[in-house]
Amino acid sequence: MTTVLSLLGRCGIGSTQHAAVNDIIDDEPQSTNPQTARVTMMPSLGISCIAPSGKYQPITQDAVTVMLDKTVPQLLECISGNGAGTNNNGAGLSQKQLAQKKTDALQQLHDLTKKGNELNRVPLLSSQKWDILHVLSAALLQIQTADKEMNSDQRLICWTLNNLSIPYENKAIMSQSTLLFQALGSIIDQNSPCTYLCIICFMNLTFLAEAIDPVVYYAVPTTKFEGVISTQDGNLSEKSRHVLENPSSLVRVLERMMISNTAYLAGGVTSVQGEAVRWACGLVRNVTFANQGLDEIDVLSGSSGRQGLVDNSAIEEICTLLSQTEIPRLIVGCVRDSTNPTVKWTKDSLEDICLGVICQLAQWPSSRDELKRAGAVQSLEKVEGLPGIHGYRARAVRCSLGAMPLQFG
Repeated sequence: MTTVLSLLGRCGIGSTQHAAVNDIIDDEPQSTNPQTARVTMMPSLGISCIAPSGKYQPITQDAVTVMLDKTVPQLLECISGNGAGTNNNGAGLSQKQLAQKKTDALQQLHDLTKKGNELNRVPLLSSQKWDILHVLSAALLQIQTADKEMNSDQRLICWTLNNLSIPYENKAIMSQSTLLFQALGSIIDQNSPCTYLCIICFMNLTFLAEAIDPVVYYAVPTTKFEGVISTQDGNLSEKSRHVLENPSSLVRVLERMMISNTAYLAGGVTSVQGEAVRWACGLVRNVTFANQGLDEIDVLSGSSGRQGLVDNSAIEEICTLLSQTEIPRLIVGCVRDSTNPTVKWTKDSLEDICLGVICQLAQWPSSRDELKRAGAVQSLEKVEGLPGIHGYRARAVRCSLGAMPLQFG
């Protein structure tokens, strides 16, 4: 069984083409198509410029900060509503003009962080000269969408936050912002069209080991819990119980969103709701990956891109926590009910991600039992005969769940 469990650990995480982290960003605000969300390698900060001597010299972060200081304060004033409310003639601006001015400022701030301007991302947060996270988070909380249409300001803020979440230095800062978590969580709870972007931002943060606990155990403080599902596992820690008993916890918010949006996966048509489910599964895959004791090169499917190690006991607790929710059942269902031909089960497809999660949940007793209850043994039977990584994963999981002999090819 030990051999099988180590294979599951190697099968779980999706492959990457480079040791750098694969973060998900969207740098094309002209399009609202969820397919524009793509995998982009973390850029190098060693961008160079031509010096007066004609030789290339690196731009220092201090120089970047000086340049940003000429623009960022005015943009943040405008976004927060503290900017000038008059036009060039001194006349007051209408509400429509003020709203457009704010949108323009959000667009300019986004442009400072998009692909091609990667060098700005770390100074924007690490310099601590501007409270960008507070301003953007507060602005996100202020946006109330009465319908399901994509809100341009909301979308620009989410894109900017995604870009900022790529450097490891920024992940550490962002993972400590409770206001940011509250803002992103509120969008997910509303199930707005930007939900998938907020989930991607959370997922990006969890490529840093120290960000996993703050993300998994985040819950909006509240003293009144309604409609709470009782917990059955006596091995749960106090913080896990708090997450399960609080309907405003991120885990419970994701669970509700997945239940609501799973129906959009039918028919294989790409939708923002389906993308929200896919990247929620991607977030689960990140936080359940146990990389302690695994040599990165030995991971069968490639590196997770995580910086830092998380103790296996902490990962087991997260898997135990998730086993008390509907999430494992929903993930098994995504594989079982998939209408996509297996040739489309490519890297980071919904099916590929879900198989990775199932492999990781199958390593621990409590979550393994939940997979059995969710029908994983039967659901993976049709996958078992597939060639390549998917069949290998299915055989490893079914072996772990007791449906196959311990020795398999």
